[in-house]
Amino acid sequence: MHKKKTKQTKNNKRQQPPGKRPILVNPGENATVGQEGRTDSSQKEKQASHTESKTHQRVWRQVMVAGFSRHAAEVTALATVVYAVFASLQWIALNRSLELAHRSYSVEYRPWLVISDPGPVNAEPGAFKVTNIGRTPALNLRFTGKWMYPNPTYEPPNDFFATCECPELQGLTAIAPGESKWATFPGCQGCISRANDINSGRVKVFLFGNYLYEDALEAGRVHRTEICVYWKPADNSWSSCKTNNRME
Repeated sequence: MHKKKTKQTKNNKRQQPPGKRPILVNPGENATVGQEGRTDSSQKEKQASHTESKTHQRVWRQVMVAGFSRHAAEVTALATVVYAVFASLQWIALNRSLELAHRSYSVEYRPWLVISDPGPVNAEPGAFKVTNIGRTPALNLRFTGKWMYPNPTYEPPNDFFATCECPELQGLTAIAPGESKWATFPGCQGCISRANDINSGRVKVFLFGNYLYEDALEAGRVHRTEICVYWKPADNSWSSCKTNNRME
């Protein structure tokens, strides 16, 4: 009996394909030669494929996280720049609105001096009527003026007071809103001696006046009112020049 089993085992070994290890089969079990080897190889392939898949997923997640972080930083930087630009535009618009509001308020409430009704050409002293048509007092008034009697064709330049060495004449110190005062100054000394030339039109008499004053809204801000008139002997009255009549 023992010899037969040994012989049978040897026969089984001779029947095995080369490279395959023997498989012991218990009574009542069926097995195919090489099945266990193929099973181990398949499991290893599955494990390798699963490991490779996990590795790919991990690398892909890292790439996605890195890309998202980079793009998030870029988006944040862009949003910061956009917000800064928007805030700057708002600040500029606010400053402009405040400036326009302040300018509008200043124009509406500041003092405005109007010079009118100069006295006769031969009056002594000369005089102007000065009226404050604004809504706040005119302060620290300073008046300069000049008499001229050139030839009839003379026309004063538009910026006469820019180059005129006009003497400061007697004037006023302050005028309240809605108030009118007379400002006196030395009369035209040459007008009396040259009355015949003036009445005949051989000379033309000009009177230039320049009032500087400040307002109570902005300390130190200086305003200006200029007047230029010439005498018309035929009408025995003054007429306004084409230039140098302005309010600033």
